[in-house]
Amino acid sequence: MERIEIKGRVRKLEETFVGCSNLKEVKLPDTLIELGDSVLASCSSLEKINIPKQVEIIGEYAFQGCISLQEMEIPDSVKVINKGAFFGCIGMRMIRFPELTWIEPDEWDGVAFTGCTSLETIIAPKETIPLLKEVLEASDFFPRRVDVQIVEEEEEREERLYDYEKTKEGVVIYGYRGNERILEIPEQMEGKPVVAVEGNRENHQGFVGKGVEEVILPKTLKRIGSCAFEGTSVLSVFMDEGQVLEEIGEHGFKGCTQLGSIPRAKRIGIGAFEGCISLGGIDLQDVERIEDRAFYGCIFLKVKLGETLKLIGSEAFKYCNSIRGISFLATLERIGSMAFEECRNLHDIEMN
Repeated sequence: MERIEIKGRVRKLEETFVGCSNLKEVKLPDTLIELGDSVLASCSSLEKINIPKQVEIIGEYAFQGCISLQEMEIPDSVKVINKGAFFGCIGMRMIRFPELTWIEPDEWDGVAFTGCTSLETIIAPKETIPLLKEVLEASDFFPRRVDVQIVEEEEEREERLYDYEKTKEGVVIYGYRGNERILEIPEQMEGKPVVAVEGNRENHQGFVGKGVEEVILPKTLKRIGSCAFEGTSVLSVFMDEGQVLEEIGEHGFKGCTQLGSIPRAKRIGIGAFEGCISLGGIDLQDVERIEDRAFYGCIFLKVKLGETLKLIGSEAFKYCNSIRGISFLATLERIGSMAFEECRNLHDIEMN
């Protein structure tokens, strides 16, 4: 038996499935009020369970030895978690707690989830966090010390708006699930700094169709990656005064036809602003490299190049018909082929 669904007006279950080692999924009835002692103990294959929203008590050793459980979402109705409820759930990585009134200590000087040696994150309402911290600080908690992060529920809800991954450097966001007109990208998620925004892994359109018009970048951000905002309705991008990104990646804002300003960066990737027909006067004082087709077809663009510029790639400013004059400084090492082709109003070129 791998899956089971319990129907009817059951209010309490106790020792019901002890040792059902092949059981993978259990669906419990909405009428359930108490998950009693050892109800699913030693169900070593259990991967998924819904705890109904009426449950108030989780009994002693209710999920003891459920080593295949990786996440547990405890509903707001639960007020008491008894000793050893999740003892030995070595695969558990995340637990979401409600506003609890009591967590029963167990006889090993631990807590209800002693032995959850893979646990990384605890998510809880603000009111519950002091209780959790008190329990953690007052006990050994695990057979070995594990660094567990307690995340306030409000912060967790924000994180659910994004698709992201954690790297050694920090968090990389590659998708957005909300629909806010003004998008303020968080400085950190899961305790790590947000260092990059990139396009969706599958279709490069993580922000397309979300209605985002203004983007506020965090001061922790280092780069806007490939296809991050390609084809979106973004009008403006804001960042801290003095903040300079390491790079804006390939096609980062390609086809953003309403974009009127750009963030400061040291490197502007291939086609980063290609087809951004609303771009007007911009200052590229911090830019060291402008790659191929970076501003291709930006018909209203007017630019001021900076002293750090070393490279202008091929077709970088092709069809930028509003450029009338350009000044190159001594730091410039290379201008690619057709960099200013079809810039029909370009009359003044100054070499310093």
